[in-house]
Amino acid sequence: MSRQVVLALGFATGVLDDIDSIADSPLGRIAQKVVAETAMLLYAVAPLRATHPKVETACASLASRLVPLARNTEVQAALCMDPGKALDHAMAHILLDRLGYADAAFDSLLHGAQQLGRQVGPERLPHRSSRPGSSGSGRTVRRRGGASRRPLRHRRWAGRWTP
Repeated sequence: MSRQVVLALGFATGVLDDIDSIADSPLGRIAQKVVAETAMLLYAVAPLRATHPKVETACASLASRLVPLARNTEVQAALCMDPGKALDHAMAHILLDRLGYADAAFDSLLHGAQQLGRQVGPERLPHRSSRPGSSGSGRTVRRRGGASRRPLRHRRWAGRWTP
């Protein structure tokens, strides 16, 4: 298994190397998504670092390539221009910070963006309602007889159909 992890981390490092060459192309728009997902990969395989020296080396190599991309001027500008989505923009930084690659200056910028984002940021609707019998939109689904029931999506998740 460690061999596959090393290959995946090596592939991810190669993709990050290619990001600089596609920055001016239409694919450049997804560069930050690639950086964030690479940070998620690194975070996911972090517990395996102690299992094999090659995994540790591959993780360190990927992290060293990822750190400047996760905290570059584009990300800093995105935090300042769109503070309501600060956590989205800083996802790679947050994961790298948890892995031990801290940056106090970027943390300070992120904290300031979060404070400002609470005041001017977009409204984020809840993904799911915590109330039973709610359809997520704040209304209760009712049967013909007036009895409430769980919304369709909950019945589907339960693996059974109740008309």
